[in-house]
Amino acid sequence: MKPLQSKKILSLALNLPGPTACHRLANWGASVIKIEPLEGDPLNHYYPKWYQKLNSEQKTLAVSLKTNEGRQEVMSLIKEANLVITSQLTKTLEKFNICWKDISSQSKNTSLLQILGFENENQPGHDLNFQAKSKLLSPPQMPKTLVADMCGAERIVSTAIAMLMLDQPTHQKVFLSKVASDLAEPIAHGATLGKSPLSGHLPYYGMYECKDGWIALCALEPQFQAKVNNELGESSDMKAALKDWFKIRDKAQCITWGEKLGIPLNIIM
Repeated sequence: MKPLQSKKILSLALNLPGPTACHRLANWGASVIKIEPLEGDPLNHYYPKWYQKLNSEQKTLAVSLKTNEGRQEVMSLIKEANLVITSQLTKTLEKFNICWKDISSQSKNTSLLQILGFENENQPGHDLNFQAKSKLLSPPQMPKTLVADMCGAERIVSTAIAMLMLDQPTHQKVFLSKVASDLAEPIAHGATLGKSPLSGHLPYYGMYECKDGWIALCALEPQFQAKVNNELGESSDMKAALKDWFKIRDKAQCITWGEKLGIPLNIIM
């Protein structure tokens, strides 16, 4: 399925969220040209294989926006694009004459999607900053994944598709700090805290250690809980009963048991 086959996207987005989003859009048929500074994308420096995966379906051009020739080259490409995606601070776009005012005055068919860290559009930031602001961190442990960047990429994709469907060019912004804030909604509503059903307080929803690893049991619905109770028998302390049951079995036995009952259970990798 290539629903974006007729669409042209020009990307000035570096690092992770922009290239990830453009990778998705290219897979759906969009023609993507990526502009990189002469020194390249930092992602290529740190993770070359990841960079290659994300940028393999995009045409990459090295252009210096610090020169008049470079800015003219980029503007000529902007005029041919349906959508421009950037990840630079607003003041940087203004400096290089490729902000929305410049684009809308030069092209009547090109939309602009800005990827920004914070609502203060000139405040720099990275995934760790966004998670920190949204109370998603547990210091000193570093996050296991880049949730704001990766979920932000999906927000960029959905916003880009909506913009490409419009008859008129438009200017939209995706704030990665807002993405992180949305991801913190379960915390704000107490869904994963205290005695909430998703906090690990309930015996049927949590992590248990077995002989050779850990498993995740998510028998949250009454029908799943009933199956567990039928297997283990009624207990005044079902959490302790489950703990004892799992600790004498290996992962393979636990998975076989879960499949037999048809309950949500899997190994923690």
